[in-house]
Amino acid sequence: MFISTYEFSDYERYLLEVKHRVKLNKYDRRKLSNFEMGYSGELMFYNRVKSLGGVKLWNVRFETAGEVQYDFLIIHNGYLLHFDIKNFYGNYHVVDNNFVKDDGNVIKDPIDQLLRADIILKNFCKAHRLNYRVESFIIFINEHFKLSGFGGHRRVLFHRDLERITSSLVQQPSPEAIRDAELIKSYSVTDSNERIHYYNYHTMRKGIKCPKCKQFLRKFEKLEKKITCTCGHKVSKAEAVRIAFDAITILKNSSVKCAEVMEYTGIGRSTVQRVLNAYSEKEGSTKSRVYVINKSNNLFVKESCLKYEVKRNNNKKVPE
Repeated sequence: MFISTYEFSDYERYLLEVKHRVKLNKYDRRKLSNFEMGYSGELMFYNRVKSLGGVKLWNVRFETAGEVQYDFLIIHNGYLLHFDIKNFYGNYHVVDNNFVKDDGNVIKDPIDQLLRADIILKNFCKAHRLNYRVESFIIFINEHFKLSGFGGHRRVLFHRDLERITSSLVQQPSPEAIRDAELIKSYSVTDSNERIHYYNYHTMRKGIKCPKCKQFLRKFEKLEKKITCTCGHKVSKAEAVRIAFDAITILKNSSVKCAEVMEYTGIGRSTVQRVLNAYSEKEGSTKSRVYVINKSNNLFVKESCLKYEVKRNNNKKVPE
């Protein structure tokens, strides 16, 4: 069971929403590319372990002597297992403890970084009297990752080791393990360090994106109740209105007008108003009315990150 799963940060949500709407600057292009590569690797691991034994947490962050982040923590059979997922691909070789790609990309001393996180996790367990044997591992999860000149290390695993890992996770969690996982979760903080560069909303491509594949959906025709994405995912009118509200709120960093949702979805005014009235807060008079997040209702669609499948070309170079 998973106690916590991945939640996009505000910056990640913005990058995913603004993608293909406007030309991104170099910094945002690189950040988006790195995020999608890392996230798709983590999603691969999640899908392999989600139905297995143990109690699990995805994307835990501690603020201690600088922020430290854990991709996956699994409490199982007296162990607290930490897995750091790396989704690099291509040919690498070892140079002074660094993993260097043929094209010059460098993974800086990944074992040293892992050991630092391992020490902090052990200290956390000691401080909170969590009596587990802590073990930390890096998994280079991409089957197209090749590493030469590497003598091996018990903490460094590869795609071929996944079966061995998953076959060992057989024990269902105890109430004590679930309680301890909840404790760990309570100390996790959100990633709020990235500043967002907001692009000009009025120059952006309009429309909503499929929650599953993030491709643009066509607008609704008048009598349609649902539309189907090319990936097969179906979206109802009510869901489309909420997705549009979410997208516009993120992109504008401001309130939303009924006409904007209509423009994004092709859905008529009465339906849009009915959904927005039910799930958001209204501000202003009839003519100047806008809609804002109803925080008590947790309005944001919170598109399930577990549905989002990043489609990447492994041969495509990361933008400079």
